[in-house]
Amino acid sequence: MDSQASPQHTKILYVEDDPSSTALVHRLLQSEGYDVVTTSDGLSATEFAIRERPDLILMDINIGG
Repeated sequence: MDSQASPQHTKILYVEDDPSSTALVHRLLQSEGYDVVTTSDGLSATEFAIRERPDLILMDINIGG
């Protein structure tokens, strides 16, 4: 059995308020086969996380709201 997780169907929530960083990280993760959802504020990130239960959340430490 392979111990490495396949990126296919792995959902990542990326929370970032800088559009350039968001575009870069989204493109990078998507090119590796991950399902990526982005939000730009804490409230929508929280709502998404509760509703969709992503496998991983990457978040800007200084994000507002």
